[in-house]
Amino acid sequence: MKFLFSLRFSRLYKKRSRSEQEEIDIALKRLGLFFLENQRPLGLGVRHLRNKIWELRVGLKLRVIFILEPDIVKVLYIGSHDEIRDFLKAL
Repeated sequence: MKFLFSLRFSRLYKKRSRSEQEEIDIALKRLGLFFLENQRPLGLGVRHLRNKIWELRVGLKLRVIFILEPDIVKVLYIGSHDEIRDFLKAL
């Protein structure tokens, strides 16, 4: 499984604190393991939103939005629940 990160995600990631970045990294690694082992790790927090768009929970406050395609995960956005809602409205 290959991960592609959007420019928007990369910019938002750099603005996060070091501890938040570490939480994001761990959540994305666990997501990668899910695809490799085809088993959902406990507490992963993945939710299908619409079409190919999925949400990954990172802790209590952050969410990562990604598009799932065959052999590719396109990571689009990171933000709070409200920021995610606004991002999805703009799509």
